[in-house]
Amino acid sequence: AVHGRLLLSTNGGHTFWNGNNPFTTGSSLDVYIDKVNAYTGSNIDPNVGVDGIIELRPYPLPRDVIPQVARLSEVELDRALYAAGLAFVRNHPGEWLRLLLTKIKSFWWFRPNLGRSSPLPGEQSPYYDPRWIAPYRAVYVMVLALCLVGLVLSLRAWRTLALFYLLFGYLTAVYTVYNVITRYRWEIEPFLLMFGIMGLAGLAQEVGE
Repeated sequence: AVHGRLLLSTNGGHTFWNGNNPFTTGSSLDVYIDKVNAYTGSNIDPNVGVDGIIELRPYPLPRDVIPQVARLSEVELDRALYAAGLAFVRNHPGEWLRLLLTKIKSFWWFRPNLGRSSPLPGEQSPYYDPRWIAPYRAVYVMVLALCLVGLVLSLRAWRTLALFYLLFGYLTAVYTVYNVITRYRWEIEPFLLMFGIMGLAGLAQEVGE
């Protein structure tokens, strides 16, 4: 009703650009300082980041969108940002593939700078309390290892469990095409626990025999 057309959202373009551009880490609002300096012509001190990464707000817009952003409608801006992200994919396929692999790793493992990125030096991450990172890593590594065993064992009943495999694949594809934040994985971690229990039961059975 507001925009006069059927829309799913008007922030998809920003999220797509956020995860597909020359300076992104593929995660959240994190950027590589040297790359964003080269793209925007800014002079951010590399020492303010951690491992050359900083969370940047406001997030840089595409160069060709900046001159017209004030006169673009919300829907037009969304489309322009999608177009800019797709242009990056077309013009830099090798760089985009490396970025895609980084995002897959960030989704199933841990994203770069987890719990350490901040808009300003000395500030705490607005997403995660760093004190919880180490315990979460320890628990997740254990769950993931058992889950992988459970997934292998579950293939004997793959028809029954196919919807879970498809869910894992679908979320991986959607988030890695856009961008990845570790909390996105929390949606499926209960199912990882389920397969982890399956793996634990299978190992216990092997030991028992």
